[in-house]
Amino acid sequence: MTKGTTLVCVIATTLLLLSACSYQAPVNSVSQTPESTNSQQQTGQVSDESGLTRLYQRQWQLVQLAGTEALNGKGDKPVSLRFEPQKQQVSGFAGCNRYFGAYTIKQDALSFGHLAMTKMFCQQGMELEAKFAKAITQVSTYRFSEQFLEFIDQQGQTIARFKQD
Repeated sequence: MTKGTTLVCVIATTLLLLSACSYQAPVNSVSQTPESTNSQQQTGQVSDESGLTRLYQRQWQLVQLAGTEALNGKGDKPVSLRFEPQKQQVSGFAGCNRYFGAYTIKQDALSFGHLAMTKMFCQQGMELEAKFAKAITQVSTYRFSEQFLEFIDQQGQTIARFKQD
């Protein structure tokens, strides 16, 4: 291999890696009802303060996705989720890669903005990650059921269930 060919390969590999790291998941849009746009409610605040405390003060692990038991991802790690209220960000592990992005809570409505995600390739966890990334764009509300956090879509179906870490 010549020096020129080696240089071209190094540059191409670098550009490929840089472009893979800039992936962003699509935006989730939630239709708002007049009740959910109450001007007295601010982003990140709902009337049930104990519910927000429960949501914020822990890490959540995915146990069910689209009605089936969630498998673990790379390194036998579960998909995880943590809300950071001071930054209005959510972050976690998606099955292969780490992610972070914005979220909005208005009363009981929950939506996620663009999620930035690293884009490594993994033998285990890529399919789980793709399903999770799709599901999170469909979230319109959340609820607590016993020790679980559940994400609900616009049809009222539970699309993801998390347990406390």
